[in-house]
Amino acid sequence: MPYTFKLVAVSIVVALVIYFWNQILPLEYCNTHAYFILPFFVIYSFLSYQSLLKTLDSANNNAFTMRFMASTGIKLLLCLMIIVIYAFINKPKIVSFAVLFLFLYFIFTGVETIALFKEIQKRKK
Repeated sequence: MPYTFKLVAVSIVVALVIYFWNQILPLEYCNTHAYFILPFFVIYSFLSYQSLLKTLDSANNNAFTMRFMASTGIKLLLCLMIIVIYAFINKPKIVSFAVLFLFLYFIFTGVETIALFKEIQKRKK
């Protein structure tokens, strides 16, 4: 199954989880702004995955490792910046936003890492 299909499927499931989270839980735990960060993770994960796939065919053995570390570092810094900016804009809702944001971070990082690991294993054979 192609990575793009997996990414879209995970995005739909996550959007449904966020929707039900906001419907079921008390208002202080709800955050409708989570829908705006979902595209960030989808786009970043897709671009990062495509970029890392290109390095798998590189003659430089360290290219994949260097790009993976750079991609992870940039993603972490961008995420931290988004959380800090949100904290300044909407301080009362920062806890619910940060919890959902970290949930999305770990979900999409996991999906990307698993897909990359499977691709590396497939290319080794």
